[in-house]
Amino acid sequence: MIVFKLIGKILVLPIVFVLSSLCIIMEIMLKLYCHVAGATFNFLLLFIFLTLITSQWTALEILGILLVVFFILFFAVGTVIAVLESGRDFFVGILHG
Repeated sequence: MIVFKLIGKILVLPIVFVLSSLCIIMEIMLKLYCHVAGATFNFLLLFIFLTLITSQWTALEILGILLVVFFILFFAVGTVIAVLESGRDFFVGILHG
């Protein structure tokens, strides 16, 4: 029985390593995205305000769509990070248990 637990832990170890590596990469990507998105959101909101003043409705639609896409991308990255961390915690629990 102890041999089976040892083999299971040896098999789970590469999965934990891969998930941990993916979590680190996604955290770096999220921090980079936050810096870029902060400036991009400010410019988009400025341009949206300017298009409202000048009544350029087509440009307003395009900028609004871009703003929505950036928000969806932000939440998608956050969801992927949450799933990766949950999976990593599950396999670390198997490794310790």
